[in-house]
Amino acid sequence: MNPTAPPTLADDLESFIHVLAWVALRYMPHKLTAAALTKLMQDYFDDHYKDDDGIVKGGTTKKHQIILCAIPVDCGFRNPNIEDLLEKLMDTFAVRYEKTKKKKKEEEEEEEEEKEKERVRMSEQRRKRARLADSNWMLKTLRRAVRNRLVWPSDDKSCLNPLAK
Repeated sequence: MNPTAPPTLADDLESFIHVLAWVALRYMPHKLTAAALTKLMQDYFDDHYKDDDGIVKGGTTKKHQIILCAIPVDCGFRNPNIEDLLEKLMDTFAVRYEKTKKKKKEEEEEEEEEKEKERVRMSEQRRKRARLADSNWMLKTLRRAVRNRLVWPSDDKSCLNPLAK
């Protein structure tokens, strides 16, 4: 995904998965139609983009295929051994793309905060709906509003506001 980063052993080992997947897709029997295989091959192996600096970078399809173990799961190879091998390899390499525990924890905390906000909002909605089912709430609200007449301006006379024609 980043051609300017120095290569690592893990990068080289992961490249093997992609070569194996390419060979298996091209030469081993599976359930994909020619059109589906062509689309998968283009997405998986040719996906790329130029960043803002004009540097060509690999796309995210390979990463997603590894995370989801999609090649062995979705292609329906007739040989279960290649499915098992690709699945084991992809499952192992998926760790390179998973979020760290700290990042996951932060996201979980944010998600929990959002859930709490939603619970509060839903609770407030239930309270408001309950008010609408009870006329006493309206009467109490109006009584509280006019209880202290001194807070209302004495020169607040009515006037006819014009309407648009």
